[in-house]
Amino acid sequence: MYPHVELTELARAKAEVRQSIAGRRRESAEVLAVATQPLVWLDAGLRLGRRFAPLVQGAAWTLGAVALHALFRPPKMIRGWLRWAPAVIRALLALRGLRRPRGARTAVGG
Repeated sequence: MYPHVELTELARAKAEVRQSIAGRRRESAEVLAVATQPLVWLDAGLRLGRRFAPLVQGAAWTLGAVALHALFRPPKMIRGWLRWAPAVIRALLALRGLRRPRGARTAVGG
């Protein structure tokens, strides 16, 4: 009258299915951990790159400037002009500021 044997067998089958599912979950997690390891390495590399980016960028600019100077060094005569150019430009701009504006009248010539 009571289906005791059938219920016991169903409970056993259910436990087997649950164990099978748990085993497959473990296997999937292990396979996923192995498959995503290169992504973990890439992420760590990107974080390290972002951390040292300012230092690398500064070094690259410095090395680039040194390389350009070594490859395309101006002749000695131009180097002298380039050295004095900022001071000469400042002096010329200062003299320009002292110059009387056009159309301004002087005290003598009216």
